[in-house]
Amino acid sequence: APDARSARRESSRALREAVQGRSARSRDAGTGEATPAQSLAAWQEFARQYFPALADRPAVVHGGSVLLPVPFPQTGLHVLRAGVFVGSVQKGRFVPEHHLFTAFGALCTNREALTLADPRVTEYLSGREIAADTAADGWCCVTVDGCPMGGGKVSGGRVKNHYPKALRLL
Repeated sequence: APDARSARRESSRALREAVQGRSARSRDAGTGEATPAQSLAAWQEFARQYFPALADRPAVVHGGSVLLPVPFPQTGLHVLRAGVFVGSVQKGRFVPEHHLFTAFGALCTNREALTLADPRVTEYLSGREIAADTAADGWCCVTVDGCPMGGGKVSGGRVKNHYPKALRLL
């Protein structure tokens, strides 16, 4: 029936837009999302402060997120993401992704260095705040014996945990 076809067509269009990161609401209402130029500028400002080695590296804005691309050989393989999503602009501020800290944590200028014997490691991996001994206020990379575990935001001598919920210890 014509009604069923138009309903399927509309459903297919809505699904396609959801997968591509667009919606009728954001298109029509102009919800105040950052433009690609604003997202790129916010990333570069953030990178200059916390990841100076990455600040001048070429970046791509995709679906509101900033991606640092890597060269990938042309093969028959299906590639989900040829690069690292480093973050996105939310409420006018750049918010880094967990991937940024795990991939480039060694390059972060603000780090909270832990040892494996430190009881704060379990606290951090469980999603709780930990005391900040070595990191200054602002975003930081939490490392365990030099290996990056994730990120957090230091405020008032405490690291506010930004470890992904799906990876946390129970």
